[in-house]
Amino acid sequence: MEEGILEAHLTAVEKRSYPPLKVDYKSSCCESNACCGTVQSLKTKGCFCYPLSINGSEYGAERKAFVNSLAKLKEIAPWNLPIGERKKFSRTFQKKIMSDFEQKLQEPPTMSNLSLYFLCKMAQVAFTFELEAPLQRIVDIFELQFPRAARFIVSDDFLDSPLAAGAPTILELYREWYEGLKQLMIDAAFSNGFMMRLQDGRHEHAPLTMIPQRIRQEDVESLRKVQQIWHRLLTEMVHSPQYIKDKLAELRKADDFVNNLLLLLEEAERSPHRQRSNLCIIRNDYLFDGCLLLWKQVEINLFAPSFGCLADKTHTIHKYLLNPSHKSVEGGQLGPIDATRDMFIDSFTKVHQMYGSQDAVVVFVVDEKEWNVFDQRCVELDLLKSSGIHSVRKTLAEIAENAVFNENDGSITIDGLEVALFYYRTGYTPKHYPTQVQWKARTLIESSRAFKLPCVEFQLLNLKYFQLVLSKEKELRRFVEEEDDIRRLQETFALFWSFESEEETKEIYEIVKKNPRGFVLKPQREGGGNNVYDKAALKQIEDAIQNGTTESLKEYILMKRIESNPRLSVGLARGEVSVFKSISEISLFSAFTCDDTKLISERQGGYMVRTKPIEVDEGGISAGRAFSDSLIVI
Repeated sequence: MEEGILEAHLTAVEKRSYPPLKVDYKSSCCESNACCGTVQSLKTKGCFCYPLSINGSEYGAERKAFVNSLAKLKEIAPWNLPIGERKKFSRTFQKKIMSDFEQKLQEPPTMSNLSLYFLCKMAQVAFTFELEAPLQRIVDIFELQFPRAARFIVSDDFLDSPLAAGAPTILELYREWYEGLKQLMIDAAFSNGFMMRLQDGRHEHAPLTMIPQRIRQEDVESLRKVQQIWHRLLTEMVHSPQYIKDKLAELRKADDFVNNLLLLLEEAERSPHRQRSNLCIIRNDYLFDGCLLLWKQVEINLFAPSFGCLADKTHTIHKYLLNPSHKSVEGGQLGPIDATRDMFIDSFTKVHQMYGSQDAVVVFVVDEKEWNVFDQRCVELDLLKSSGIHSVRKTLAEIAENAVFNENDGSITIDGLEVALFYYRTGYTPKHYPTQVQWKARTLIESSRAFKLPCVEFQLLNLKYFQLVLSKEKELRRFVEEEDDIRRLQETFALFWSFESEEETKEIYEIVKKNPRGFVLKPQREGGGNNVYDKAALKQIEDAIQNGTTESLKEYILMKRIESNPRLSVGLARGEVSVFKSISEISLFSAFTCDDTKLISERQGGYMVRTKPIEVDEGGISAGRAFSDSLIVI
């Protein structure tokens, strides 16, 4: 675990722009509730949270005041009336609470203030969300400016129980309102091509939420700056192939797949025709750490970053629902529409021009059975429409059989068509290489003068192992000179441990044992769905120690789990509405091109939001475990 990252976390926490929080409730990211918010806590407990003052008598009084204030809602909320008639009472409601709230707006949120927030939230639902801006402002202030209050806001006490005699619960209100919007959203999803192919061959709208998430403008700007730093960092690293080989020297001994990728790189380096310029498209995934109040990087994706175009379509659908004729949420600006699609098209067009052959095509390298086909077709169709560039789809086996390599200039033709760019949508896990035929195709592609998205160097840098490497300040400084850039990166880095020796493995085990639910084991290579969480991670480490097989753990890195704040979400999947407590992972897309010496160009894209129930660990939209979401920037 790197000291520099810990210090960067503490510095960032001290400088954060969130107001202080004074709340009388028990909430902690660790089971012991004994952390003190120091570097020592991170070292010894693998945890970082602030102690919260709890006073039983004060808490009881505040709780009573809270319930009493909620009872006010009964006086004005016509629960027995249809939804359409409730909105008539919104102005009365606002007059009743706005004067009280304005006096407390500058105070840290206490239980009493939270009760005021919750009244507003209830009214937001009860009155069909058609409220004036000041009331929406109250909701935004509490949800964005006081993120530590989130655990209280979505607690079972206040979601599942009636708030006043005769009143429905907030969950009942949510279901009632959004059931009325269900068909509208389904129609919008199909009309916009927001679809996925099921394994039985049928087609269905992809899972999506019915309420956009909110994010602060300053957070978006900060993460965009970090994205630009990654462009420069990765450009420097891809120009250092020997560094990549040296860092993976031990891992290649234990992992055949990594070894095969390094052999591929070494073979491609011998080709005199190999393309020296590169295109890289990044998707950086972040979770908001509810303890540190910082955005933390879950992982960086350089190989086949998916769902960008369908994420754009989520924005379009939510934008449609924000239409005044059927408005569900007010306030803020919905994020950029089609930004990721435009980034893909502009990037593909640029490297096509750099390649220099007007009739050359783009090859999508795909699986035999591709489920996420609509996200890919969006790029294919728009590339033809916008730039007149044709695309073809081929498996690695088909490329090995049909590709013709020109020994004179290093070009590749397939079915008589010269190829300017190979865009990999497969090839990132061992199962994509059942025989040597697939490796033959990769060797042809990597040795050619066609562009690759990504080249094998970027694929190797995509290994989770390099998240661990760059978390060490000494390694980071090899490629990043500016102190501010180093600080910004370290603020987003999660905490990592590696199993370098049996002694270190035993030390790690003692840390994990104190807080089993706070860690995740991640395979060093790419590919979702293979992480090991919580007590299962502890058991795997324990078994390796007891069986004398700690060497097997070198295929993994240990990451401190990011404890994000929960919130209430409404999802639509396979025609069914569900209301659930959730967390959201926000992913930023960007692209850059570089030659063999420098960064040439860069482009910011849009974003993807994956919202999943809090009990779900792996949050894939295509797998049906998460919902596509969008952002309103406040």
